[in-house]
Amino acid sequence: MDVQPIVEKIAFPKLTRGLDNFKMSILDKNILNIRTEKRVIDGSEVTYSKLICLGATSQNLSETIWTDTIEGKVFLIDHNSKYLVYYTDNHLLHILNIATGKKQELPLLIPNLVRLKLNALSFIMLIKENGDLRVYDFDKRQIVLDENCFQMVRELNPGNPPSAESIYLDEKGIPYICLKPNLTVFYNKELKGWQKVDSSVFNFGIFKSI
Repeated sequence: MDVQPIVEKIAFPKLTRGLDNFKMSILDKNILNIRTEKRVIDGSEVTYSKLICLGATSQNLSETIWTDTIEGKVFLIDHNSKYLVYYTDNHLLHILNIATGKKQELPLLIPNLVRLKLNALSFIMLIKENGDLRVYDFDKRQIVLDENCFQMVRELNPGNPPSAESIYLDEKGIPYICLKPNLTVFYNKELKGWQKVDSSVFNFGIFKSI
């Protein structure tokens, strides 16, 4: 009998092959469009993504507020009132001022990122497929949490690979991971361990926006 090898990674719901002809609302009345295009560079075909922020004028016509063109396809994206954060298939994390499109840092190289979350206070949660989980306070430029959640996910939701459904980051930078219906855990910084969320939390609907 064949033995299936153990996969040392966490499986989230399958990502798309990249965001193409993608549209989302940002700020109050602005729209962000993402389009991909292919260019031939030195004889090789290269994929680029163009991000276009459109805003309404006094005549109710759309005008371009800013644009950004980057190499690769956008796989993950999130935003708050200050920043737009997105991750591409060439393992680069981009952080922009959402109002101006200005880069806040040079792109960060982060291999195998599978999920990101940005909260209202500019804490950023990043999870890699091997379970490495970091939370950054981007305004203060510091790491507030550096843990690995792989063993916890494997114990509570075993599989090959172990799986999780969604994530949430509260205003204090506390990460929550929904492993399956009615099983969500969060990291307690004081106790330095994971705890199960009381089912009554779901009544507040915090996971509806994940």
